[in-house]
Amino acid sequence: MKTLIKPLMLALSLLPLSALGCEMPEMSEYDTVSCLVDDLAKVAKNNKWGFAHKNGKQIIPIQYDDVLDFKEGLVGVSQNGKWGYIDKTGKVVIPIQYDFAFNFL
Repeated sequence: MKTLIKPLMLALSLLPLSALGCEMPEMSEYDTVSCLVDDLAKVAKNNKWGFAHKNGKQIIPIQYDDVLDFKEGLVGVSQNGKWGYIDKTGKVVIPIQYDFAFNFL
């Protein structure tokens, strides 16, 4: 019985990693690149964030202090300590004037 527990625990611990299915694009021009979501990756350079297409083309300029994840076509972005939401083209949909922002469920 003990011999089955270790392999089972190892397999279960690796399950969450495979369930994520994170596709990491090759984009060496950025300091940080996140997993692709709907063909977009969060990218950072010099502690500022934006979004790039999976082909590497910058879609939303790297100008934000922080960004959340896209949900329902919107993403929370922070500038100068305030939060708002933009769409996938970078257009501000909810003004960047709030103290907090959260991902949509």
